[in-house]
Amino acid sequence: MEASKKPLKIFCNIYDVLQPLYSVIRVFGSIVFTVNSAEEDEFEIRPANWIHVAISFSILLAFLILNIQMDMHTLESLTDIVGTMTRFIVVIGILVVIETTLTNRFLQKYLWKLLRCLNSFDKKMATLNAPVNHTLHRKWMVRLMMSLGALCFVLGAFNVGTITMISPKKLLGFFSSLTYTVISYAFLFYVSHFIVILVNIKERFRLLNQCFRNHFATNDYYTIVKTSSDESCSFITTLSKLHDSLNDSVSLANGYFALPMLIALTCVFADIVVTIFTIYCVFTRSHAVEDFWTSMIYGFDCLFYSFFVLIVITIASDLTFQGKFTATLIHKAINRTEDAKVAEKLKEWSLQMVHRQPIVTCGLFPYDWTLFYSIIAAICAYVTILIQFDTTKFYSQAAFNGTK
Repeated sequence: MEASKKPLKIFCNIYDVLQPLYSVIRVFGSIVFTVNSAEEDEFEIRPANWIHVAISFSILLAFLILNIQMDMHTLESLTDIVGTMTRFIVVIGILVVIETTLTNRFLQKYLWKLLRCLNSFDKKMATLNAPVNHTLHRKWMVRLMMSLGALCFVLGAFNVGTITMISPKKLLGFFSSLTYTVISYAFLFYVSHFIVILVNIKERFRLLNQCFRNHFATNDYYTIVKTSSDESCSFITTLSKLHDSLNDSVSLANGYFALPMLIALTCVFADIVVTIFTIYCVFTRSHAVEDFWTSMIYGFDCLFYSFFVLIVITIASDLTFQGKFTATLIHKAINRTEDAKVAEKLKEWSLQMVHRQPIVTCGLFPYDWTLFYSIIAAICAYVTILIQFDTTKFYSQAAFNGTK
């Protein structure tokens, strides 16, 4: 007798896919709602969620007070610029974590509409025999959470271990390392949330393009498309509505993530500038082992933040490409169809796409490779200014001390 096999659980909507992510984020107090199913009218907010958020806020405020009132950071004796900017970035980082939690609460209607929009898209795509594989997406999500968990462990162990080791005051060093770790965790999961939403929208654009390609056989350049006129027109109308709903999803994502991502990107930019300047100061003036390790900690955190910003830019650019690639497929179908009615319908859809394109923005600028190169140029400019300003002050102080 064969052993009975346990049937695989089938996940049927976007809510099932995102459940692991929201469960982890809720543990850190970054969100105050629970995502259960598509049948609910809004997110469920339980009293336990508010208690959890209140505890998280209390811990963050304690870290904020410690960083403002106490000297919890090394390298302050190396240069005034590094000391001031380091404390400023840490304090701003804590405030950003608090602001992100409040934003998640007051702008959660955008996220709810976004998930409802994606869920509606999935149902309509299933009627076109192009279903979204939610079970596969759920597996990817679980693997992502496991990877993020491993990254959190490595990041926390590195920060707590190294900062506590090099700090002359072990207790303050421990609290300082916890501050950096909490800020890093908040950044990690919030940006991961943004990345997951972008990936889900991008995959649906790709699925829509594949569905269109299969219907009009746009992969074969030597085949003339011959389809039923009424069937094709109905198919085009359906796809145009689905494409428009994905554009709505991009707009909702921009509205929900715009302000926190803008602030986070600004903090990452400032952190990169301070890190490069700190490493410069350490290798040109200080030979202490503690200063060297501190610069390595800054460098590790800087690479961590920069890596996730690079992922956001890459996925946002790919999402825009997939959304615009639909227009390329439409033009191919127009050139190779023999039905005038179908061609006219395709032209109407093409004109509609000219006035609305899926572009991921933070309100001020789009996330694309132009932004990436602009950030690099700005970093080089600000680091050069800091080096020139601090070098002049350093040698002036050295000359003054030499005259005594």
